[in-house]
Amino acid sequence: MVPFSEAGVDGILTPKYDSQADIYKGIIADLDNAMSLIGSEERTGVGVADAGTNDIYCGGDLQKWKKLANTLKLRIAMRALGAPGETFAQAAITSALASPLMETEAENATLPKDITISQWNSASYGDVYYNFGRGSDWKVGKTLIDKLRNFGDPRLPIFADPAPGGTVLLTQPEGDQAVFHQKRVDFMKTTLSDAGVDFTETVTDEGTEISFAPDTYYVGQPTRINGESIGYSKFEFWSKPDDYIVGRKNADPLSPEIILTSAEAYFLRAEAAVRGLSSENAQEMYQEGIRQSMQFWTVSDADIASFMDNSTMAQLGGTMEEMLEKIATQRWINAYTDGFEAWSIVRDTGYPSELAAGVEDFDIFAEGDISGSYPQRLRYGNRLINTNGANAAAAISVQGPDQQDTKLWWAK
Repeated sequence: MVPFSEAGVDGILTPKYDSQADIYKGIIADLDNAMSLIGSEERTGVGVADAGTNDIYCGGDLQKWKKLANTLKLRIAMRALGAPGETFAQAAITSALASPLMETEAENATLPKDITISQWNSASYGDVYYNFGRGSDWKVGKTLIDKLRNFGDPRLPIFADPAPGGTVLLTQPEGDQAVFHQKRVDFMKTTLSDAGVDFTETVTDEGTEISFAPDTYYVGQPTRINGESIGYSKFEFWSKPDDYIVGRKNADPLSPEIILTSAEAYFLRAEAAVRGLSSENAQEMYQEGIRQSMQFWTVSDADIASFMDNSTMAQLGGTMEEMLEKIATQRWINAYTDGFEAWSIVRDTGYPSELAAGVEDFDIFAEGDISGSYPQRLRYGNRLINTNGANAAAAISVQGPDQQDTKLWWAK
């Protein structure tokens, strides 16, 4: 719950916190109003009144904006669907599906990253990655690498590079952590084995040496390794993001910032069809979503066709829940680099389940503040409490404790 209906209203210094359902209904109403105002207009005007190239998302094309608004409306309604007390989502979904949605690569709403300006101002991650040494050498998570590698997804080499490999020493610790040494070594060995890595192991007086071929295997770093285990999670074990994701200033082409893509529209249409909310062909919508996503991520037509023909991930089938899991997983993959949206997909659908479940083994993983669970929401900041405390308290009394594990209204 946040201020919505009274936010920014002249004279109201302590706006009420609206319910999450009312906020969603309000956003959908705002989108409907925007689309009504656009109507059949194609441009903002002529001459200096034409937004043109100053419109960095749609190039001044108002009908593209209308499709963007309608696709966002569909996303919002699908997220709200089935939430406690929700009464509006199905009507909004039906309305969105009956109007034009984003459909082609040309309609993707993205923000190009500036790779020429200072690292302190640029949307590029590259200079941070390359100029700050090992401390900023990010790795790609195990869940994503596994989903791509295990199903032969051609986006894998675009998202990530093979693990550096070579020979590393997992040092035998002294003191109270010594008892966990073999367990942590075994965990790293199992993670490498599960990724298909052909490694050798040599036990020495100092610890355990692990060796494997450099730049050969795609291996994702397990999420939420604790401080005591981090010394076993060696830089050489894990894949880093490809330079298309973290390229340097003035050096590399960079993936654009995702606002909303046509692939997302097709995945939402596939989910609506699986849930019986439309008469569209769920398989066709799902595969077109994959195709649009792969095109966005610069995969060749030949590699797309091969994936569609050969990967089980390209086929919907089984129970409704199994089909929804595939759709959610593909939406999550498509949202790579758009972390807030990707995490919303996990919280809403429960997939990928490895992330939704949190962690339990605290010899390996960090327990955090909420007993191994992943955060569901942000807490209210002190400024909100100090300036609008009564309304914040009223919201907390309705939606639950002001803690990271209090789920949002729509979360699974």
